[in-house]
Amino acid sequence: MLLLDRVEYRRVETGEDMEDIARLRYKAYKAVNLMELTGSTLIDDLDFDSHAYVFGIYLDENLVSTVRVHHVTPEHRASTSGLIFGPEIDVFLDAGMVLVDPGRLAVDPDVTGDEMRALPYLTLRPVAMACEYFTADRCLTACRPRHAASTSAFLRRRPLSPSARTSASTMPTVRCWLRR
Repeated sequence: MLLLDRVEYRRVETGEDMEDIARLRYKAYKAVNLMELTGSTLIDDLDFDSHAYVFGIYLDENLVSTVRVHHVTPEHRASTSGLIFGPEIDVFLDAGMVLVDPGRLAVDPDVTGDEMRALPYLTLRPVAMACEYFTADRCLTACRPRHAASTSAFLRRRPLSPSARTSASTMPTVRCWLRR
């Protein structure tokens, strides 16, 4: 059986499923010390925004990764990137552009083997589909400085802004964007 045949994508809309997503985020972020964590889950108000789509990626019916996709428009500007890089993103939105802003990507650190190598690609599929579905002019990506080169090469992206610090993390963040 091919790996993709074993994968299921689910939009998360219920409280119980959201709790599973929150636990996976917490576990993944804690494993790599991505940010300062409080409590044992990781959910925020943007998970419930009307233009946010939270996806769970299941391998053999087990939740193995997640991503939140924001559909950002001039009329609806709520997004993770907007919290950090508002002025840079407002330039695009003020020009009438439509953006897709993925965030809260998390991969189960206990998944190993061939599946692990494929998970980043499998997790980004809903992002690519959202770009097509919403006819996005740009797709934004936040990444840590050490991942900037591979993100830039893999996704053909270039920096939108210099590094910035988020209030939730001591790690600098780089914002990149993709031309359509």
